[in-house]
Amino acid sequence: MSRRDLIRARAAKPQALPQTVLTDVYWSFHEPSQKTRAAFVEAAAEYNAENDGTWEPEQVVIPVAAIRVTINDPGDAVTLRSPSPAGFTVADLLHQLHTMFRRSLAESDHHFFEGLELDDETTPPLYMMTVGS
Repeated sequence: MSRRDLIRARAAKPQALPQTVLTDVYWSFHEPSQKTRAAFVEAAAEYNAENDGTWEPEQVVIPVAAIRVTINDPGDAVTLRSPSPAGFTVADLLHQLHTMFRRSLAESDHHFFEGLELDDETTPPLYMMTVGS
């Protein structure tokens, strides 16, 4: 991110953070990792088409440059950074979540992505990830 992008992002009017995110996007953390973002987007598009999910990969869903995400314990949260000053798109967010949590959920019965819920609005905001079986 360039200095100009950082200044523009800081000067922009803050947008409200969504309380829930990606609740209509389907994914399994048992799916294999992909070598590129483009390959991941294609795999997620196919998965959502097969499961009647909503897949709009370039839609910005969280309008901030960084968030924290955890499954159970806020103390174990990981920080994700958006590649764009506009915030996280559906594809960027799901791809990063898959990359960060796939190994820890690989053997779990609870491996189906069910969305994110805002838990704490401090900077960076904390989202709890819900996974089901």
